[in-house]
Amino acid sequence: MLSDESILALQAVGISPDDNSRIEVNEFSKIIDYLRAKFSAAEVDNRLQEITRYALESGRSSHIDRYRSSSMPRPAAPVTPDNYARYLALLQFDSIFPKIALNLETSQVPGALIYSAMRYGLLLDRDLIRDWRNNNFYAGLWHHKGIFWFELVKHKAAEPMIWQPDDLTLLLLVRYRDQLDVNNSTSWVKYLNRFLNPYIGLLRLLNEEAMIDLFQAVLKNHVPSYLVEISANRKKNRSLTRQQFLRLISRRAPSVRHPCDPLSISAGTTSRKQKRSVYAKYISKLIQQSTTPDEFLQRAKCQELSGALRSVIKCAAFFCRNDTQFGTRLKKSGVIRIVNNLAQRFEQSFPDTDPEALSSNQLQDSFLDIISSSNSSSTTNLITSLNYYFWYLHNENGRALITIPTSHVSRKQNWLYPSMVMPWEFLAIKSLLNRKLKLAAEPNDKLIISRMILAVILGYRSGLRRGEILSLRCRDIQLEGIPTIVISTHGKFKPKTLSANRVIIVGGRYSRDEIDMLKRLVLTGNEYMPGDERHIFSGYHQLSDATNNNNIFDEISHIIRFVTGDENASFHSLRHSFASLNLYRMIRSRFSPSLPVNDYVDYDTGDDFSVYLNRLAPLPGATRRVNPVYQISAEMGHASPETTLGTYVHSLDWVLPYYQRRMTPTFSTAQLAVALGVSRQAIQKTVKADGERNLTDYRDMLVRKLKRISTNVDLSDWTEPRHRLRLGNYNRTFEFDGCVSAIKRYRKNQISLRQLFTLYPRLLDLPHELLRDRDLISHFCRLHTKRQKIAGDSIIQRFSKLIPSEQRYCCYRWDISRKEWKSGGFSRPKNSFESKRTEKAYRYLANSLKVFDSVESLIQP
Repeated sequence: MLSDESILALQAVGISPDDNSRIEVNEFSKIIDYLRAKFSAAEVDNRLQEITRYALESGRSSHIDRYRSSSMPRPAAPVTPDNYARYLALLQFDSIFPKIALNLETSQVPGALIYSAMRYGLLLDRDLIRDWRNNNFYAGLWHHKGIFWFELVKHKAAEPMIWQPDDLTLLLLVRYRDQLDVNNSTSWVKYLNRFLNPYIGLLRLLNEEAMIDLFQAVLKNHVPSYLVEISANRKKNRSLTRQQFLRLISRRAPSVRHPCDPLSISAGTTSRKQKRSVYAKYISKLIQQSTTPDEFLQRAKCQELSGALRSVIKCAAFFCRNDTQFGTRLKKSGVIRIVNNLAQRFEQSFPDTDPEALSSNQLQDSFLDIISSSNSSSTTNLITSLNYYFWYLHNENGRALITIPTSHVSRKQNWLYPSMVMPWEFLAIKSLLNRKLKLAAEPNDKLIISRMILAVILGYRSGLRRGEILSLRCRDIQLEGIPTIVISTHGKFKPKTLSANRVIIVGGRYSRDEIDMLKRLVLTGNEYMPGDERHIFSGYHQLSDATNNNNIFDEISHIIRFVTGDENASFHSLRHSFASLNLYRMIRSRFSPSLPVNDYVDYDTGDDFSVYLNRLAPLPGATRRVNPVYQISAEMGHASPETTLGTYVHSLDWVLPYYQRRMTPTFSTAQLAVALGVSRQAIQKTVKADGERNLTDYRDMLVRKLKRISTNVDLSDWTEPRHRLRLGNYNRTFEFDGCVSAIKRYRKNQISLRQLFTLYPRLLDLPHELLRDRDLISHFCRLHTKRQKIAGDSIIQRFSKLIPSEQRYCCYRWDISRKEWKSGGFSRPKNSFESKRTEKAYRYLANSLKVFDSVESLIQP
């Protein structure tokens, strides 16, 4: 017999104890959630055993359902017995829509725009449709070089998403520009219901969910299911931000300014880990040194700690020996994170109180205060640690389970979009590093820069994480036969997940130069380690391996930010590029390369990708092909393709035009003439056709009409990544920044003249006699302080901006006043002269180049 509490639990989730219907596995999950909110962990186990025994004995469940540990959630089929008739009616209407689309009444226009955007533009996310409708369809239309897009948001705090409408939707926007009448109180789904009802005979108005399901069912006849599912909920896949989209379509990047010394960028900042209290560091050290939870508790007893810290210690010990709420066991690093997040905050919030003595409501109020006073960037991790603490109290303190809802996390934080590096930006980064390698004079500098190049290649071409790159041994890179890279557990290195133990294919993704570089590095690994156990990222001549490796990845991140102009970019952006570009190429390879669609990244981006695709092709006589999403997910080391698709892939929008091209209907000459507002002769002259005409052939006409109702994006201040290589370095604000220091190095024979010109190519534009003038070089070499060098760089910069005739005149004046400059140099102005002629030449140079405008900055303090 069931107890009263168990009967209430069944009734709470909609199960009648007197019924004979089957209890499904998901209903057991609901029962567990209900019991946890009411009872302690021990009581939950008792009630659950009682309900399980009842379900098995009554035949309402089975052992298979009971022990099924996980199931992959799958969305319900869009076509059901309830909407099958509407689905068939919508299919029938879909065939006649192109015939009526260009001859509508005013009341039908909003519904027709929404229908076209959903059916042909795959705008299926209800929030994005709502935002487009709230902007009255036309507001927020942007264009750049014939490319049009809307910037739509899911909520006010979210960053805008880019939606590129299809050609038919753009045609309707042109056709009904002056015929649109929108009522602000009418929702998009009402407009769509009104438009469809006369054609498909809706007995009742459909809500948003039912309407989107209906369109999904129709679209899955033309577009792969995963693209339809993602389009219906963009939370499952993050697209590019506005800045990244503009970088994609323009191949340019905005300007970004960085500190002058990238390697010391973090020297003046303190990380969260460094801010830990003494006790948090002590507890973390105990966890690392203890082999068992009992040993950890025994060591902690030797210290006199507050009740709050004692509670944190017991929570840490609990998770060392028990699973989390979700059935996973935390690593030591995960337990230490709980200690780091809670120890200092508990000390401040409960100075004289044991938090376990407080009621659950009091604890929840205190925790909400802790969250509100914390940095927004750490809110997510803090809430996770606090929920772990509640799980500990639920099991060890006899409390009902309480959780802090994620609504307390800033919504904007959940919609931060990661960055990725485009193919041309990767080439610019590699060229910049190769240039630095040529200019390096010290052996240790050459070793560090070569490792930087290798890290960039491995991150972009193979999608390796930073820790995986640092753990690489010479034996892990196999370049004979089928070139591969092996990531596996060895020594102190353990991959992030079990799925991260993997083999990554190199062949077809790396260029010949990159393969040769790998071979050289494998042969010249760390000379202090025997044989194949040599770690590639080790054996530096100065400082420790850890310090050099940190500097390497810090500087790579700064170079990526400089080239891309994206301040949020980092080394991990290369991993996003690997996922996005490789998935796009695999899908794109299934279409004809001659398909006339604007391909922003190009089908061939520099490596022989066909070699990789041929290896994945089915064997002769077979028809089954590799699923691109699963293949890329496996090579990235993800346990689930959902992680790859939802977090790392940002290129699915690039694939949609290939399907939209197939779905776009054709029109007659008369229809296009009316829609575009031109004569039939103009339509006929553009493209010769016997019957119906493709809308894509008349895109130029459409673009001219759309420019009048859209806003152009001005990218005049953006530059191409390859042009940034002309700058002295990635952290310099102008072309001759640091030129004086380079001249002094050249004078000391630390760099060659060729290296000086490679570093500052604009020097070649100056009169050649100046480059051979020893007196002038000596003057610059006498500038020693940092402020003096900056002023010297400015003099060279100003001279380079003069027109050639003025530069020659300055050279003439320099020859006249050469002796006068020798006595005072660039540090102090001279007041006495040998003749009026030399005085005039001297003052002409001083005024033209503003040599003494900042005398104080030139004189040593």
